[in-house]
Amino acid sequence: MRRTRGIRSFVRRSLRRRLSGAGRRLPRVKLSWRRPTIRRDRVPRLPHVEVEVRFRLNNEGAALAALRRAGVRFGRVEEQNDQAFAPAEWDYSQPRIGVTFARLRTVGDRHLFTVKRPLTDVRTCVEHECWVSDRGAMHKAILLMGFEPTIRIVKQRSLGHLRDWTFCLDEVEGLGRFVEIERLAAADEDPDQTRAEIDRFVAEIGLSAERCFDTYDALLYRSKAADDAVIAPVAVAA
Repeated sequence: MRRTRGIRSFVRRSLRRRLSGAGRRLPRVKLSWRRPTIRRDRVPRLPHVEVEVRFRLNNEGAALAALRRAGVRFGRVEEQNDQAFAPAEWDYSQPRIGVTFARLRTVGDRHLFTVKRPLTDVRTCVEHECWVSDRGAMHKAILLMGFEPTIRIVKQRSLGHLRDWTFCLDEVEGLGRFVEIERLAAADEDPDQTRAEIDRFVAEIGLSAERCFDTYDALLYRSKAADDAVIAPVAVAA
């Protein structure tokens, strides 16, 4: 404390001497010391979890009409070219819970790298992703991490939004038409509650669709299109 008072006194005397020569008088200013505070917006937040519910459309026209009446408006269609990756020791006969998977997606000239780890089921995952500039280099890096390519998924997707939900209208090559309803929930939220809210919404609007409890890559693996999809990574530069 004595040192702090001495510094404040020295600063005041120095400023008075400088300004007195210019004919200006320095008003007395009380210098105070404040304890540093932590900004709440800088405190790390809990990780978020992606909760999704997927439906296979039985009647596309009726389903889209029901979604429009509910207020969902879909944007332009984009092609998504996905390569799924799994750990080298994993195969489709094994469970997914607690296993980390990777995906490399191309949309136009942009490339998105994603890792997911299912928590309670394949529809509830911790997810991290980022854009990368070079798909070929990222593909090789993923292989070096110990992953292997499994299924290639090509789909046409358009996005819509309502409440805090994201709606993905998909046409998947080899599978047909689907709609996904997704929400990012805090890690301490109950995912079953989010899915129950989505189920109530779907029942209220009369969506002509059936629940789908599996991922696109697993559906393709078990479909007759699997012969062309399994281990068919997008061509990458040498």
